[in-house]
Amino acid sequence: MKVILALAAVATATTDVFLASDRMAASAAVLNSVCDNSQPTALRLHLLAPTKEAAQTLATATETACDGAVVLPYGLAEFETLVRTRVGEEPMWTTALSKVERSKSTYAVPVARWDRDEKHTSPYNHARFYAPQLIDGDTLVMLDDDVVVQGDVTTLKPQQKA
Repeated sequence: MKVILALAAVATATTDVFLASDRMAASAAVLNSVCDNSQPTALRLHLLAPTKEAAQTLATATETACDGAVVLPYGLAEFETLVRTRVGEEPMWTTALSKVERSKSTYAVPVARWDRDEKHTSPYNHARFYAPQLIDGDTLVMLDDDVVVQGDVTTLKPQQKA
């Protein structure tokens, strides 16, 4: 396998890219666009998928474009454990509050009907809020699985830590 799978951060990578999704084909397209437009050896790719094996399979599917990138694969269960142990919080999608209908809660802001569907309450949609607390580095680029990157993400400069 040409892509380097790593379990710990590597100092040589300068730009961290976080992608959380259960849609593997879409994620592969995003990663290919990132690596085609950036120097893969300057990237540290954090991939969150339903299982660690699925994240590793995604890395394999993009190994031609991402040759030399450091890949840190996470399964959802592993990511939840990281949030609990390193952030010190219960992941919001595992709490009872995530099951409350917003229209029936006095603590919720009324939202549109579309905001209550599975896509918008998915753990992969909310994982991005924990990523800045879990990933060390100067630049963290968080991507959705429905974007195509047309420039070099390593040229992005941080304004401030989210």
